[in-house]
Amino acid sequence: MHILLAYGEVNFMKKLKAALTQKGHQAAILPEGDPPKARYDLIFQLAHDPAQTAEGTRLLLNKVRKDQSRLFLVGWRTDDHLYDEAFRFARTFVEEAEKQGGIDAVTFNLGRLFGPGVPPSDSGALGHLISEFSEGNILTLYGEGKDSDHYLYLDDAVESLAMALGQAKSGEVYALAPSIPITSEAAAHLLYDLGGGRHEIIFHRGLAAVEEKKEVAGKPLPEFKINTPFHDGIVAILKTTPAVPRAMGWKLPNLRAPLFKIRKLKIALPRVSGRVGIALAGILIVLSPVLYLGGNASLGVLQLQRAKTLLEQGDFAAAATAASSAAGSLERFGKIIPPARPLAEAVTAVAEIAAQSETLITALDNLVKSRRGEAIIPQSEEDFRNLEAAFSSAQDRLTLAWLENQQEDSRLWQPLRSALEPIFEEGLKAVRFGEGLAQGLPELLGYKGKRNYLLLFQNSAELWPGGGFVGALANLTLENGEIKELKFYDIYDFSQYWTKSGTWARNVSIDPDFSVNARNIAEVFPRATGLRVDGVVGIDLHVAQQLLAITGPITLADFDNQEVTEETFFEVTTREVEKDFFPGSSKKKRFLQALGEGIIVKLFEVRQDSYLSIAWLLWEQLQRKGLLLYFTDLLFYQTVVENNFAGQIKETPGDYLVALDHNAGTKGTVWIQRNLDYKVFSANRYGTMRGELRVTWNNRGMESWPAGEYNNLFWTLTPKGSRLISGEWDGQNVTKNIGVRERDGKTSLEYRVFIPPGESKTLTLIYYLPSYLNLKKPSTYRLIVQKQPGTVGDTIHFEFEEPFGYTAASNDLQRVDNRLIFEGDLTQDLEFEIDLKER
Repeated sequence: MHILLAYGEVNFMKKLKAALTQKGHQAAILPEGDPPKARYDLIFQLAHDPAQTAEGTRLLLNKVRKDQSRLFLVGWRTDDHLYDEAFRFARTFVEEAEKQGGIDAVTFNLGRLFGPGVPPSDSGALGHLISEFSEGNILTLYGEGKDSDHYLYLDDAVESLAMALGQAKSGEVYALAPSIPITSEAAAHLLYDLGGGRHEIIFHRGLAAVEEKKEVAGKPLPEFKINTPFHDGIVAILKTTPAVPRAMGWKLPNLRAPLFKIRKLKIALPRVSGRVGIALAGILIVLSPVLYLGGNASLGVLQLQRAKTLLEQGDFAAAATAASSAAGSLERFGKIIPPARPLAEAVTAVAEIAAQSETLITALDNLVKSRRGEAIIPQSEEDFRNLEAAFSSAQDRLTLAWLENQQEDSRLWQPLRSALEPIFEEGLKAVRFGEGLAQGLPELLGYKGKRNYLLLFQNSAELWPGGGFVGALANLTLENGEIKELKFYDIYDFSQYWTKSGTWARNVSIDPDFSVNARNIAEVFPRATGLRVDGVVGIDLHVAQQLLAITGPITLADFDNQEVTEETFFEVTTREVEKDFFPGSSKKKRFLQALGEGIIVKLFEVRQDSYLSIAWLLWEQLQRKGLLLYFTDLLFYQTVVENNFAGQIKETPGDYLVALDHNAGTKGTVWIQRNLDYKVFSANRYGTMRGELRVTWNNRGMESWPAGEYNNLFWTLTPKGSRLISGEWDGQNVTKNIGVRERDGKTSLEYRVFIPPGESKTLTLIYYLPSYLNLKKPSTYRLIVQKQPGTVGDTIHFEFEEPFGYTAASNDLQRVDNRLIFEGDLTQDLEFEIDLKER
């Protein structure tokens, strides 16, 4: 068989070529460029690069159709959001080609690759740990070290692809990955044992762990198996990894087998938290092995496991009983083991909320039934008061649990204490929001009169300062717990209107503060329709995309019966909304109405056992600004603001930073990787502080639509009174071209940037911080970094240089020499605090 290996990493293609040759095939390698004219029986699409993944797949499909051959599309496990988006486009190309006929294609999704010759960055958290192992004496775990992945040894990946030639069936999607994920903590302990205990494992809790990876999608390939155990693969890597001495005389010790059995690798449980107030139950289950120490502890753990299962099934009354039983067991056990006492308080809080959760379930069921035209179950104010009381009591118990945990100073239980602290803090945030929600539900659901809510659909493929461009919106009317109306509008329906603040109504996302944008559209909408607005909800299209992962795909009957899946969501939406569109046409409104109705119908078809998954998604997106809220009911809106779900620009007496892209009309934001590097240091002996912000854009798109050149008006908000020193764009001085003005109570520094496809550009801004941040005045430096709504995959590096004559300390940052450092993903707003003392 003649086989073409296209666009992959050279080392991998060489290994795969050797394996295919051994099986009697002839293979050629195509690193880049157009496919050769020679005919091939099979083509592997192995691209890692986003542009080659999308555009390369299109080229290879044309080649496959011409040659009447097969295509094997290979998907890689990465942390690159741009690659993920490109692979979705590639899958869409393949699916559309299959529908047209004449294409024989198979998709393979690989686990996270590791092994000799695999770049550490491609091996995720494991690659980072191995690099640290060979370079020093520290193994760093981020967050709690519970992040996990399905690691696939390089040789096993090659062998499985070679074996697939005779087993893979056309049109199928196969998963080539181990069934059991490995946590970062388990990998670190394995390295610790292999290194003879020389390394120290530290937890960097100033940086949240990478978000949990999903299962590798696809069905198992017949006869696929793992030939190289995880332990053996690690040893093979270490034998080929050179050591980098840290000091004279230091060298990597000889590897040896552990003296004791390697710890059982931990399997990360799925997140079952998410419904407000019930969040703690699922999280506490993760801790259950720690508590399994005897009689009452064992019973408590079993009841917690049962409560978890019942919650997943939607049986909240039975879950409450199980949680209450677990709390009693843990309380008795706490008389012997002190750390069990705060756990007992926390589980009791869960039981109290679960006992009243039927109120929430009924409210959701009523919305579902009303949309179907079915009769609902009316709810009383007493129902909501009881729910509010349960959240209030849970807040008291969690506060007590947090205090008891803080007072437990035994070194023996320090690891458990450290693990419980963030859980209690997150739980407190959830129950506080739940209390405010329960209090506001009679008003929000329309039991005190008809309520109208605007739903703004924000397309983050075209990023504006306040989130994605709003191309469509809908009015949702609720009354007496029922959905009375859901009507869609095109934003161009409001083109003739201007807000009282002088903003064109269609530019809904123009301000970085969502409350400003919400008030603007809420003021215009009644003038245009005669309907009062009681609230506004901004919905990033990533939320709708992730909902489809729970509900399953939808079919759009009025648009050629197109199937929209999680993978094809952005490609289909961008194509249908933007192609052949002109102001005044109804296509966009019709498509988005069909899409919105389709998703809503799917939501109304979900069973109760999916409620927790949906609630967890919404809770996560509230924290990540995928959902933004504004309400005229000031009592509940205060709860929204306090939980940072309002998308407001924060007021702060300290340092401040938000980096804002305004994509000018293209749909190329999904191809942009943006990295922020912010450094603060003392400029002189008078204590004047200086900030240096470096923003790097990497355009990994193609020349063709919807990517192309990234045309972007960039602006960053800094503390009011900041003074620009210099600006540099790609090595050229552009200080005179940097715009400086006041916006939203801050000083804005602005510059228009152009990033061609396949290129990376950097803007550097250096400025003096205001005099009120002078070292002579504060004893504490505080910084708030806000996330721009609609961004996905931004990274941030923050560095505070210790001023001469001062000592600096922070619980949030890691010290390296005289610098305090944070590095990670900007998935939500960040706050840092540094204590300064004169020497």
